[in-house]
Amino acid sequence: MGASSQPKPVQPHMQSAEGKTEDKRVGSTSKRQELQVLDAELSSLRKGRRVYVQQHNSQVFFLDQLPQVHSSVKKQLAELTRSQK
Repeated sequence: MGASSQPKPVQPHMQSAEGKTEDKRVGSTSKRQELQVLDAELSSLRKGRRVYVQQHNSQVFFLDQLPQVHSSVKKQLAELTRSQK
């Protein structure tokens, strides 16, 4: 195979004079995008669908109720949006 089939190396994150402040902004922006996608995905599910939530720091998933998971995601998204202002 040619060189074009090899993955490109990931560029390290460049720090500005602000240092870790920029890293925190980038992390919260990606977390916000992740929560927005999750919110859209949960909104598109039919009522009564099974939803599994991953236990933190583990590979274990637990069955949960769709309305509770969706409200939790909405709360996290609202808190993150509020903290970014």
